[in-house]
Amino acid sequence: MTKNHNGHSLEPVPCRCGECGRETEMVGGEKIYPHRKDLGHKNFYLCQCGAYVGTHPDTCEPLGSPANNITRKARSNAHAHFDALIKAVGEKTPDKGSARKRGYKWLAQQLEMEPAKCHIGMMDAKDATRVVDVCKPHMARMGVMPERR
Repeated sequence: MTKNHNGHSLEPVPCRCGECGRETEMVGGEKIYPHRKDLGHKNFYLCQCGAYVGTHPDTCEPLGSPANNITRKARSNAHAHFDALIKAVGEKTPDKGSARKRGYKWLAQQLEMEPAKCHIGMMDAKDATRVVDVCKPHMARMGVMPERR
């Protein structure tokens, strides 16, 4: 399998739907967003149930598991909170290594998940909502607002 400099696949990979569990197919952005010419060149994995997920730029590597509208909105909200929090923590403790790595390790502990399985792009709507609930008190204490998405 051909990979890019970041280790992401340049060929389609098996991708199961996070909503129904079926295999998905890789499609161009024009199939998901026919009204958005700027997304036509991007790759997406689309399931028969309508769930989809994008890929890392210029690759065939999915960003997570295909999701429906409810799950995508919950993940986006989770990222808005989590990303703002880890950015603020990283600015306060730049000497402690990657804030994102430390953030996901902390998040896995808070959610009682295996660190290897703690990735917002793979979460269902319920777990993504839990991310927001875990982050909010820390953000309030630090005076951090969610990032706009």
